[in-house]
Amino acid sequence: MQYRIWCVSSRLGGVDNRQAGIEPRPTNRYTVRLNLKYMALFAGVDNMPSRIFKPYITAAAVLLSFSISHWGLRADAEEPGDKSATGAKEQSGSDAEFDRANELEDAGKFKEALAVCDKLVESHPDSSVFFCMRGNMQIHLKHYNKAVADFTKSLELDPNHVASYIGRSCCYLELRKFDKAVSDCDSGLKIDGRAGLYCNRGEARYKERKYGGAIEDLSKAIEMQSNLGEAYYYRSLAYAKAGKKSEASADKEQYKKLSYRPRSNTQLKGNALAKP
Repeated sequence: MQYRIWCVSSRLGGVDNRQAGIEPRPTNRYTVRLNLKYMALFAGVDNMPSRIFKPYITAAAVLLSFSISHWGLRADAEEPGDKSATGAKEQSGSDAEFDRANELEDAGKFKEALAVCDKLVESHPDSSVFFCMRGNMQIHLKHYNKAVADFTKSLELDPNHVASYIGRSCCYLELRKFDKAVSDCDSGLKIDGRAGLYCNRGEARYKERKYGGAIEDLSKAIEMQSNLGEAYYYRSLAYAKAGKKSEASADKEQYKKLSYRPRSNTQLKGNALAKP
């Protein structure tokens, strides 16, 4: 099943933010693990058999997170010797819980993963990443209103958390609140131009019957990420509505080549977060 939300957190050391004219922010292991995991999925691994790629993604994520932890590239106030023994123990516990939530999600055990995320949010009520992560689990379970609440809290804590705009826009699409989905995509695109944001906005515009705008957004998403099956799917529908039959037919062939299967409204979003 595909799922569009993730490219979680956008910033590996603030590189994308510099391009957007935003001050870089510290990188921590949670942001990096989520970035690597979901950027890999969003970059096309969702269209490949998970049994082939998943071990490599997991190994790379573990190696990168270890390297970052080992070399001291942590978040604010995490310099060596800056924490008490109790604080260090709490940090270690959070690391384990974070990894456990990811493992449960990968295994499709979303209720158990949600329970772990509940603990992380309770112990770290100022973490935008953990609220965003819990929002993701809520989407897996089709708890869209609860997911909206989590993504909203994440954005209150960090207004530049692009993944939360992607996630919340996915929820609004499921809830058929297309104007709000477009608004979230607009806000996210002001921070960082993501294929997932263009794809979500294109879908929303298609469902608002704004076919020209939908084609423009979906074409941009495809330009940025040529293997995004969902963008081809919705662009084929928009082309058909606009009377462009040959273009619609070409896009239909393309999303079939990518093994994209159109979902019903009761399924998870096909993307930013894409799982086979």
